Amino acid sequence: MILVHIATVHASAQVHLPLTHTAVDRTSFIVKFDEALIAPVSISAVDSSDDDTEAVRAAAQQLADAAATAAARIAELARQAGIDMQVVDTYGHVMTGMAVKVATAEEGRRLAQLLKADSAVAAVHPVFKYQVQKDRLQPSPVQAAASAAADPAADPALTEPEVWGGADRVTLVDLAQSAYSGEGIRVAVVDDGLDYTHPAFGSCTGINSGGACRVVAGYDFTDEDTKTYDLCGSHGTHVAGIIGGDSTAHTRTVPWRGVAYKASLGAYRVFSCQGFTQNSWLLSALERAVKDRMSVINLSMGTSWTAPLGLTFTTRLARQGVLVAAAAGNSGDDGLWTYGSPASEPDSFAVGSTDNTFSLGAALVLDTEIRVRGQATNVMAATARALMQNPLFSMGRELVLPQPRSGCDTITNKAAVAGKVVLVSSGECSENDKAINLIKAGAASVVFYDNRPYPAFKQSMNIDESIGQNAPQMFCVDQDTGLAVTKLLAAGKKITVKRVATKKYLNPNADHPSWFSSWGPDAELRMLPTFSAPGGGLLSSIPGNNFALYQGTSMATPYATGALALWRHANAKKLGSGRQALEAAKTAFITTAAPIKLANDTRFAHSVVQAGAGMIQVSSAITNTITVTPSYLSLPTGTEESNSTLTFTNTGSRPCAYQLGHTPAVSVSTENAWYEKEEMLKIAATVKFTTNTGSRELHVLHIQPGETVAIKAVVTTSEKLRAAPVFYSGYLTLTPIQPRRAAELEATLQGTPGRRMLQETLDTTSTAAAAATEPQDLDATDAEQSQLWFPPLSIPYLSLSQKYSSLSVLAERKVDVPEGRVLVSDAAYLCSLYDGSCAMKESDSLTTDPFSMEMGSHTFALPLTRPVRSAYLEIYNADSGALIGSIDVEGPIPWGGPKGLMQLPEMVTGAYWAGEYAPANSSGRAAKTAKLGLGTYRFVLVLRKHVAVGDRAAALASPQAYLQKVDVLGRLTVTNANPDAGNRADRGFTPIPVGGK
Repeated sequence: MILVHIATVHASAQVHLPLTHTAVDRTSFIVKFDEALIAPVSISAVDSSDDDTEAVRAAAQQLADAAATAAARIAELARQAGIDMQVVDTYGHVMTGMAVKVATAEEGRRLAQLLKADSAVAAVHPVFKYQVQKDRLQPSPVQAAASAAADPAADPALTEPEVWGGADRVTLVDLAQSAYSGEGIRVAVVDDGLDYTHPAFGSCTGINSGGACRVVAGYDFTDEDTKTYDLCGSHGTHVAGIIGGDSTAHTRTVPWRGVAYKASLGAYRVFSCQGFTQNSWLLSALERAVKDRMSVINLSMGTSWTAPLGLTFTTRLARQGVLVAAAAGNSGDDGLWTYGSPASEPDSFAVGSTDNTFSLGAALVLDTEIRVRGQATNVMAATARALMQNPLFSMGRELVLPQPRSGCDTITNKAAVAGKVVLVSSGECSENDKAINLIKAGAASVVFYDNRPYPAFKQSMNIDESIGQNAPQMFCVDQDTGLAVTKLLAAGKKITVKRVATKKYLNPNADHPSWFSSWGPDAELRMLPTFSAPGGGLLSSIPGNNFALYQGTSMATPYATGALALWRHANAKKLGSGRQALEAAKTAFITTAAPIKLANDTRFAHSVVQAGAGMIQVSSAITNTITVTPSYLSLPTGTEESNSTLTFTNTGSRPCAYQLGHTPAVSVSTENAWYEKEEMLKIAATVKFTTNTGSRELHVLHIQPGETVAIKAVVTTSEKLRAAPVFYSGYLTLTPIQPRRAAELEATLQGTPGRRMLQETLDTTSTAAAAATEPQDLDATDAEQSQLWFPPLSIPYLSLSQKYSSLSVLAERKVDVPEGRVLVSDAAYLCSLYDGSCAMKESDSLTTDPFSMEMGSHTFALPLTRPVRSAYLEIYNADSGALIGSIDVEGPIPWGGPKGLMQLPEMVTGAYWAGEYAPANSSGRAAKTAKLGLGTYRFVLVLRKHVAVGDRAAALASPQAYLQKVDVLGRLTVTNANPDAGNRADRGFTPIPVGGK
């Protein structure tokens, strides 16, 4: 599903554009060209070159020009064949290819055949259409702050950073902003549009309209024009504000600014007002962003494994000096492997979310005293759907109850409700439905109270964008407050809301991973997310010169994007090639991120598969002069001991010293994950450090300027840890100490005289290893050393306690699962993979929705416990049992998380499988295909497991360990191999369902 991880939630709306794969467009294709046949430059000039960024971009432009020439040639061939093919776009920077479309599905079928026959065409991909999935996240519980003193005299001081979030202190953004602003850095926002007229972006009158306007480029790929104004959504405007908004000089009530508050922005709209997008629009947006000289791209969106984009692009963009930040996803409540694409691409920055330190809410000041949890107050502490510059509503509004009380049906006491503030409980129906009913009745404002017991407190409301941006203000209060007021109103007490003040409260989950943030690791056990950033309850701009609190990985991603822009601003004159910039940025942010320790047990950190490298530390990433290779460790699975070499280089001008340590993280059980929540276990590996030769254990690391030092980290697992398949992880930590104390500390720990210890401690690649003990460093004064500041460093590690190959792909069956579906010719062939029952069903009943999946061919449903790399069907003669051939499943295997179902896509491009297969005795790319003849056949689905990056050598020795076979318990009987009736002439065969095994 394309989780366009639209992380959207008003006044703490949960957002991340989640996209659901809804249809294959049979009239549109993305075509990839063979660069060796069409271009004067090799693909290596873009994807492998370490030349300077400008040379790589020039090569990419040559590929784009060659793609345009090839597209024109193929368009002429199509015209000669009677096919009216339109070239929608050509690409060279994001891939080498084109996007094309025709008018009808029949023309699409003919065009696909023409394209595949062309020698310059390397691959033909269908255009996938996606529907933005309405955010399914429920509001997160927040500690109510409503035991407030009566009638606060004034709003909180608007100059207090905590009022607007507080996270900038936790992430060290405030320190970074003291020196850098992102000025001169161009950042692309690929989203649902941007209200460039908002004062936060310089009150533009159009794209690049001059003056203070900072929206310097953009294009609307849904309407094919440059008016990217955010007309029907607020997601893109909110995202852009977090990256680079600045309202400190433009508003009385919200003196707020984003992370890189002087960055230039590009607005690329790829979502229509109907909530649809397609992968060709995304490619076109990325292509244009590179041409517009964007150096960072924000993608607060993503598909799940259920509907992959089908194309990778971040590596190619990185070669051209473009960094890509992508939302990890908002499916964290489902546990492991719930990330999306393109966050899963190795060269993207996959961003997880943490909850903001403080949230900004409202204090509804009453003219009547109420008693809440035994305390007297006249304040209802609330969260608000949007924070307006103007008064939220006229003062002195009466508070009333609706009839019916639930608000779920048409309001019958309209006269009493009109112009009033209406108090209603959540539950029974959606808040959106209640709001619509109350607005129709004329309510001036709506206050929801939680239907769950205190301390549950809704930080967000599930209010749909369709309710309108000019809808009355809405609030949420806790259940105790709501019931206290309801009791008085029901008894006939008249209560008036005198005024509304802004109010801050501390989040109970402050600075810890958000419950909705998707988990990793990636399918090959790489670290994912890359790191975490604040996304739970961030204030930012929305259309109409307004502001709102949203939450989701869609908010964490632009926070990280802004951080990358600050980093680029600081390093503008130091960066080498594009690839070097990517590696430098990843190393800087991963190794300086702070492990996020459990709130209730600081001995352990949150798992690396949940939080990645930890909370980003922006100032540290900018100022750190110690590079670490590798920046994180994905260890071999199922081992008792792993030895890894870590290499440190001091690129600064002063010596540094660190105390070596280890912060273990909680382990995560993978057993029964399909049916139950993963269990967090407080068991972990142990770690020690040694010299690179292993001759001596180390406790202190001392590095001279310009020196490179290599040491070993030894990670050991216990029998208890290896007793069950769990993900274990942790952080190798380096705590800075004064260089003159390094020898003393090491001597204390080792019982060795200080000077000799310092001379013997390290293995280095420097030819002057003895320079680490220069007397002036040991004898430097405390005053001088106190001026040396190096940030703490950590190197994350992760692995599986048992062999990854032994982890089953399928969940143990405990409940019924949906039937598999096979679409062939004019009918749907339904077969259960478990009991073999089959039935025929007319396909018309399956395709009434124009956006339903009409991918055709074999579609099986299985409960997966882990991602699958690829799959194929083995075909056997049902009578003799002989293997006659196989069919590859095209494209990545869909994956909906460990609680989802795997549904295989079509076997071949086109509507239906024509019965073709690769014979069992054939091999190689040029192998001939055969077609099923008369007879009865059975199938075995073979699933190829992913190989962990730490297990690749072992996998070469035992490839069969990475295959898992599943019997398809139906039979296919072919009664007519070459039907010639009507539209079945080219379908290949007619299936007859046969039940049983």
